[in-house]
Amino acid sequence: TNVWYDAISLETILRDLDRYAPNASHIIVFDACRNELYLPYRAAGSKSFEVEAGRTGQFIAFSTSPNSVAADRDPSGTANGHYAKALASELLRAGQDHISMFATVKENVETATGVQRPWNLDGLPRRLFLAGMPTPSQSTLVGDAKLIWEIGKESTDVQFLQTFVSRYGDTQ
Repeated sequence: TNVWYDAISLETILRDLDRYAPNASHIIVFDACRNELYLPYRAAGSKSFEVEAGRTGQFIAFSTSPNSVAADRDPSGTANGHYAKALASELLRAGQDHISMFATVKENVETATGVQRPWNLDGLPRRLFLAGMPTPSQSTLVGDAKLIWEIGKESTDVQFLQTFVSRYGDTQ
């Protein structure tokens, strides 16, 4: 019966991220639309989520589509649902950006369940590589350096500049 009093709304989380880390890129994974969740008296409506407006600087990943629920367990009997299992297997895969990673998670969940379709809101200004950048081949190194430099040449972020020099310092 305390679920309504102990829960934190997604809106509160998003607002606090905006407030306390306004210049950061945020990835929020929301895996809470459960089909086995038995809510007390106040739950007259759906167990799904309401669509949030997209926010600049935030990528929100939902385990299922609006007005749908997510399976709580996979058929192998593990306590994790399909979405958590698919996400865990992709998080440490180097060389893929967040867009590719969450697309693969979506494909794996849809294939495994046949009905559950993860959904995302992407308000990030650029791709993020969570487990490391891909290792470029020598033929694309110069082209990548030019492209990345055009995007970040005005940056004052020391970490970006150090990473750029260490990766592309031998290029023109």
